[in-house]
Amino acid sequence: MSSEFTVSVATNPDTAGIRAEPSADPARFAGDALVLFLSPGGVARGGVAELDRATGGLLGRLAEAGELTGKRYESVPVLAPPGLACGQLLV
Repeated sequence: MSSEFTVSVATNPDTAGIRAEPSADPARFAGDALVLFLSPGGVARGGVAELDRATGGLLGRLAEAGELTGKRYESVPVLAPPGLACGQLLV
């Protein structure tokens, strides 16, 4: 499991609106959305690289096109990302 994916569970999962669980394989996470935190120049390492491989290089291509920068306050939604089980990837 990559260091980017850490344990973070709500204190009371029965009443929490958002619940996060670690995943050994983020590409198989079947939730509505998977949130991926990206640092500048960070597409080629760790969990981001795992997801880039799972999507057939989509994240790398988006980074090369200048769409994924890793800059603070920027986000890019990817609906129905290829190779991932989630409905949306938010980078």
